[in-house]
Amino acid sequence: MKRLTTMIAMGAITLSTSFLAFAAANEKCPISGEPVDAEVSLSVNGKNVGFCCNNCKAKYEKKLNLTDAGPGKCPMSGEAAKADTRILQAKSEVVYFCCEKCQAKFVKEAKLEVKDAGPGKCPISGKPATAENSLVVNGETVYFCCENCPKSFLKKIAAVDKGPAKCPISGEPAEAAQKVVFTKTEAVYFCCNDCKAKYISKTFAKK
Repeated sequence: MKRLTTMIAMGAITLSTSFLAFAAANEKCPISGEPVDAEVSLSVNGKNVGFCCNNCKAKYEKKLNLTDAGPGKCPMSGEAAKADTRILQAKSEVVYFCCEKCQAKFVKEAKLEVKDAGPGKCPISGKPATAENSLVVNGETVYFCCENCPKSFLKKIAAVDKGPAKCPISGEPAEAAQKVVFTKTEAVYFCCNDCKAKYISKTFAKK
């Protein structure tokens, strides 16, 4: 079986069909699949992601491995930031390991919930997915219809891939087949909506 090993999302998007919000707007909640409530949303990497309720919103934040230290200083002006200007900035990176044991240890230490619902629809093409082509996104296995779609998926979430180097667990040379994409997300606050808009335009213009 040809399996593209593990991808654990560290930042941009939705799990299964939309871990890191590929579209600027969505009609269905990425957690429940129910119609979204216009009053419940998150700004993730410059794109609005809607949810059906606040419970799903909280679950989504957890899947993004969110760290939120609260308002501090505005990254644009240096002034005191306000709570109602919050956006989420997610960053993804491909991490390579020397073996499956180190990969599993990394997943455990990251406190990621492992899930595998089996092949459904490919999140890129919308076609039936196959077991031969998959990635694990934040602990959840995501299946694709072909070997090209996982590559498109990685591109869409802007995952940084520097290639195999040293295993972060053992320090031994890493193998190309033992990879994980880990998505970290941080909350960013601003002093005003003008600074927020400028930051989004500057940081996410090409995403």
